[in-house]
Amino acid sequence: MPPLPSPLAPILSALTLTTLYYIAHPPPQPTPSCESPSPLPLPPKPSKPGHVARNCMIANRRSIRARSLASKYTVNWSDTLGTGAYGSVHIAQSLDNNKLFAMKRMSKRYTSDGAFKREVTALLRIWDEGGCECVSGLKDMYEDEEYYYLVMDLVTGDEVFSHLINVGIWTESEARPLFANMASAVTFLHSIGIIHADLKPENFVLEGSGDVMVKLVDFGCASIVSDNRPLSSRPVSGTTAYWPPECFGIESREGGTEGSLDMWGLGVIFYIMLTGLHPFDLTGMATDDEIEIILRGSPVPPLDIPQAAHLSVDARDLILKLMNPDPMLRIKAAQIMEHPFMKSK
Repeated sequence: MPPLPSPLAPILSALTLTTLYYIAHPPPQPTPSCESPSPLPLPPKPSKPGHVARNCMIANRRSIRARSLASKYTVNWSDTLGTGAYGSVHIAQSLDNNKLFAMKRMSKRYTSDGAFKREVTALLRIWDEGGCECVSGLKDMYEDEEYYYLVMDLVTGDEVFSHLINVGIWTESEARPLFANMASAVTFLHSIGIIHADLKPENFVLEGSGDVMVKLVDFGCASIVSDNRPLSSRPVSGTTAYWPPECFGIESREGGTEGSLDMWGLGVIFYIMLTGLHPFDLTGMATDDEIEIILRGSPVPPLDIPQAAHLSVDARDLILKLMNPDPMLRIKAAQIMEHPFMKSK
């Protein structure tokens, strides 16, 4: 493997890792917390106009090593799909087969930011491990003097959250295949040592004709760790409403694993899909502090309310297994597909 060219340091020397590099040098194991941004100063401007974005996706260096972004994709930079803390998203079209992708243009001023590092590291690990159809994955990666360009799956459907607002809840038979996609995505991530750490309806996007599939997106809080690593600290970012009790430092329930953090988030999502309510914010008006108080007092999802009266025995059991207050007893991602609810017709 040739060394990375100097423009890629310092970030890609740590992040664009090949499979062989992972084997020889296991990546560091960060805590699941999401640090606040600490951007670097802007990099120097290019010395010449018209600088070229070169490929830096070294995981498949044999075939794409020398190709520039412009030689593989056309991008309408004036048409923006969305903007975020680190840059913008545009539609890119492959010159090879006309397939459409999402092109994330991310400023290099944020290369020291924790969320940026986590997202790129997780995406490259997913790439190296072959990807999963239920995870929006990285397809290619480029850089120039000012930006990194991440070529991603283009997911055009609604977020699960938007569907709940605009259409309403799913029946159990409708929810089953979608939740199977969610479970498959998390099972894949855990199997390759990635904890998403920010599962919520906004991070699952509907895809396909008739909204029969969902894909997991947004890896800004992800950690590359083993599934049995103790959750040692309270996250300082992410989405508090989807944290499990152990994230609030409740001593009697400490000792959970980061994998169990994702299981709790899946449980909250599953409850919302079937009832339209957050289990610990039934009015939709609770603050993060109020949700924390509830979780410290009685972190058991309410199943005796009218909105949950229609739930089957199997659905109730899966909810309780996903949101078991004891993280050591919480169901594992790989066990979800074996649950009776998932096998029902």
